[in-house]
Amino acid sequence: MNVRGEIDEAVKEDYHCKVIRILIDSLSSVFSPENEATLLATVVILRMSEQFCEIDKDVRHHLDGASSLFTLRGTTRKWSVYDTDLAGTSFWIYLRESLRLCFLKEEKCQFDLALIAGESLFLPASEEVWTNRITLILALACNCGFGKTARSERDLQSTRLKGLIELWASSVPDAFRPWSFRDGKFGPFPAIRFLSTWHEVAWQHYYTAKVILAVDALHMQENTNILRLNRYTESQIFEPSRKLCGICLATREIGSEINGSHLVSWCGQFFTGKEEQRRLLDWLETTMLESRWPNRTCSERLQQIWKGSRLQWVDTPCI
Repeated sequence: MNVRGEIDEAVKEDYHCKVIRILIDSLSSVFSPENEATLLATVVILRMSEQFCEIDKDVRHHLDGASSLFTLRGTTRKWSVYDTDLAGTSFWIYLRESLRLCFLKEEKCQFDLALIAGESLFLPASEEVWTNRITLILALACNCGFGKTARSERDLQSTRLKGLIELWASSVPDAFRPWSFRDGKFGPFPAIRFLSTWHEVAWQHYYTAKVILAVDALHMQENTNILRLNRYTESQIFEPSRKLCGICLATREIGSEINGSHLVSWCGQFFTGKEEQRRLLDWLETTMLESRWPNRTCSERLQQIWKGSRLQWVDTPCI
């Protein structure tokens, strides 16, 4: 309501202060699993409200400061993709909220991913668990692609993650497959539709993870010829980016649009086709008008990169 200008600023501030007092009381009260779960759920809801600000206005109080609540829980018992109770669901929402900043700022995930239990095999599980699995893989891909580790170590991490990505894709239940795939529905982008929001979010993360690792591995193409380089960028960067856009443009779920906006923006910076660029900008603008989701930063960066006035995603625009 505040985003839409339907609530007085003083009323909004009053409610915000009340919520903070409740949070402080919760932190000071006797610990119980029920209190913990409620507190974590409250944190992710408050963080979502903060995200309706553009990156330069985002104070991140309920991301930076509140991360200690999730860290504390992870040090006593590691988080798991199988955690689907209130506390677990809150954690995975929190992690997905964290990924937005990873892409807007091109930085590692702020949460210590070592506090999440890993898996060697993807055993049958619920749809939520399958989505949590690829969310974790995307977070690891962010750490690999945006990290500052030695190149040799990053290459080893990238190889392992590529294997996990394809293992995930080959192991998901048949229900995760799209029920409709229409090439050219949105010009250069296909229309890809799924049965569930879980599926949409999962495949958004799948294609983005592929792109981030492919971009990070571009250095391995330095000594190749132009033809092979073009084939690499087409198959490993452009094709998954177009499918990612196809999922976002085809969805009717606001949650999928919000989850995908920063992903398509970061991947879309590599588009060279005018129609691809136009369609993506139109979608970001429409989504922003309909939901008030803050896509202005992404739209401006994309236009600056495509025009050549910005060298990189997080660079200061050239004068």
